[in-house]
Amino acid sequence: MAARTNPYEGEELRAVCGETLRPGGLAVTRDALEFCHFRPGARLLDVGCGPGGTLKFLKEMGYEAVGVEKSPLLAAEARAQGPVWEADFHHLPLADNWAEGLVAECVLSLALDPEQALAEWGRVLQPGGRLILSDVILKDGAAPLPPATDSGCLAGAVTLTTLINRLERGGYALVHQRDYGQAWRELAAQLVWRYGSADILRQLWAREAGDSCGCFRGRDFTYGLLIAQKEEQP
Repeated sequence: MAARTNPYEGEELRAVCGETLRPGGLAVTRDALEFCHFRPGARLLDVGCGPGGTLKFLKEMGYEAVGVEKSPLLAAEARAQGPVWEADFHHLPLADNWAEGLVAECVLSLALDPEQALAEWGRVLQPGGRLILSDVILKDGAAPLPPATDSGCLAGAVTLTTLINRLERGGYALVHQRDYGQAWRELAAQLVWRYGSADILRQLWAREAGDSCGCFRGRDFTYGLLIAQKEEQP
C-alpha cells in the first residue's frame, strides 16, 4: 500500500475503527465528557472533526457542537452530522471566547506548529473553558521519528512531559490525565492483523518522516487523554 497524503480520507483506518479514526473511539470521548460535566446545550468545538463521528456523538449528548476540518472531502461528509467549517485548525473562523469546550482528538500531533494551534484554541475557548486533548504520546526514552513537513501523528508525537509543558506555556492548567495505551495497542494489532505487516502503522501515521534508520516501533508510543482548563484572565 502506498503512503497517502491524508490517511484519514482512505478506507484503511475506517475499516478497523469506523468514523472515529483513532484509538479508543467514542469511549475515550465519553470518559472526557463525564469528567468535564459541561452544561446541557454547551458550545463545544470539535477541531479536526474528520468524517463527523464525534460531532454526531456530541449532538446526541445534547451539546451545541460545531466542527472544523481542513479536508474538503471529510468536511463535506461531516456536515451530515452538524455544522462544519472547512478551515485549518491553526486559524479558526470563530470569535474569541466562543466555546465552552474544545475537543482535539488525535489532532495536535498533526499540527505543523503545535504552539500556534494551542494559542488559537485558547483564543476561541472561554476563560475557564476546557480542552479535551487525546493523542499519540511518545514514551520516555524512545527516539522520536525524524521531523518532516506534513509528517503524520507518529512523527509529531512528543513525550507526556513535553505535552504538559506545551499546555502550561499556552495558558492551560492540566486538570486530568489518563493513559489509554491498551486502546493504542489494540488498534495497532488490528491494523497489523488486517494488513499483514507493521508497515501499515508507518504508512498511515508516519508518512514523510520515513524510517531509514529502522528505529520505528509501534511499542515506542502510547495513547493518552489530557483535559486542561484555560486559565482565567487576571
